[in-house]
Amino acid sequence: MRRTTYILVILLTLLTACEKEINYTGDFQKPKLVLHSMYLQEDSQEIGCNLMHSAFFLDQVSYKDLMINDAVVTAWRNGEQIELHENGEVGGYYTAHCPTPHRVGDVIRIQASVPGYPTVEGTDTIVPMPKAELLSIEYDSLEHQCKVRVHFGDNTAHKGMLGCQAILHTLWRQWQGSRVDTTMRHVYWITSMDKIFAGNGNAFAAEYGYNSGGELFVPALEASNRDVEFTMPMHYMEDRYTKVRLDTLTLNFTIHSTHSYRFWKSMYAYRNVQGAENFDLGEELSMMIGLEEKVQLYSNVENGFGIIRAASTQTFIRNFTNENE
Repeated sequence: MRRTTYILVILLTLLTACEKEINYTGDFQKPKLVLHSMYLQEDSQEIGCNLMHSAFFLDQVSYKDLMINDAVVTAWRNGEQIELHENGEVGGYYTAHCPTPHRVGDVIRIQASVPGYPTVEGTDTIVPMPKAELLSIEYDSLEHQCKVRVHFGDNTAHKGMLGCQAILHTLWRQWQGSRVDTTMRHVYWITSMDKIFAGNGNAFAAEYGYNSGGELFVPALEASNRDVEFTMPMHYMEDRYTKVRLDTLTLNFTIHSTHSYRFWKSMYAYRNVQGAENFDLGEELSMMIGLEEKVQLYSNVENGFGIIRAASTQTFIRNFTNENE
């Protein structure tokens, strides 16, 4: 024990003694505008976007410092001009409420102007809402997993991708003497054995099939007029001091435009949550950290960074609270 402690002290001394500040001698990039749109989906009447500026990777700035206020942000829907106004409660957020809902095929262009920066803009086209029907949700208490059956309707109106996402919320109660700590935890894994998910970058594991910590992608044409089963596995250890209860399950089925699909594929790769070939939920946190070299996020914004993306989402929510009480 004494020898082990001595070795640890030596290692810590060496690690701290070797610390040396290195001056950066490379090129410095000027900040650019970053424009990110939201709520561009069928039947919505809203056009919204965040506006901020980029920061050099050595700069120590907060997220709030990056937000840009008092900008001129304009949108066009099929050529009709719409002015976006700043939301006073959310910094750097601009929004407009259109007189009529967005329809499939509507072309949305957003432009932002700020003194000292080049004007940025991006364009995308509204895509159809996915046709999906929730058939059943069953919780297997022995396997600690939720099984979901979904019927996809006729999604042949879109030639792009459909993404399938699940968020399983669990409530953890831990006793420490007379004190009880309650926390909400979230599991994002979604799996399926259905062969329609073969390809498209979906990882495959022998036990769980095609799996992802983000979305399982499938061409909308293939997810038409068929029943599909999904499984949302959990990972927890209950004991006399820890009790876990299911809270809610949220299922999102999203038709993506090409821009939206490419952006989210790059985002999941950046976060390293695309899925695992040797699936183990115990590895989830390490995958979320992302030890691999980061990838560049997809952008369709001219003269800057960001994404103008159209995506239509159908959401199902199952609340387990009353069932477990």
